[in-house]
Amino acid sequence: MNLKDLPKALKAIGIVITTEDFINIQNTVIADEQACIDLPEFISIIYYFLRATDTQEELIRAFAVFDNDHDGKIPIDAMTQILTNLKHSIPKDKVEGILNEMKDDDDMIDYKALIKRLRP
Repeated sequence: MNLKDLPKALKAIGIVITTEDFINIQNTVIADEQACIDLPEFISIIYYFLRATDTQEELIRAFAVFDNDHDGKIPIDAMTQILTNLKHSIPKDKVEGILNEMKDDDDMIDYKALIKRLRP
C-alpha cells in the first residue's frame, strides 16, 4: 500500500488519524523506494491506534470517577494531584504548565481533551 493512501485505508476501518499522526508514521515506518508499506507494517499501525483508543477509553472511565458533576471536567487541583501521584508520575512543573494552558475560567480541566493531548 502506498503510504499516501494510509489515512484513507485507516478511515475505512474506523481509525481517523491527524496530520501529526501521519507525519509520525512517515518518520517511523520503513517504506520501500515507492513509499509503500507492507501488510505487517499496516497491521502494526492498526494495532497501535486500536491500543491507543483502548487506553483513552480506560483513562476516560478512570477520570470519570472524579467527575462529580458528570460534565466531563475535573478541578485543576484534583487533576494536578492525580497526575503527580501516578506510579510513573509527571513532574509537577510540567503538569502545572499543561493544566494551566487547558483550564477554563472556573479552573476546571476537560479530561477528554487532556487525554487527547497526552495520548500515547
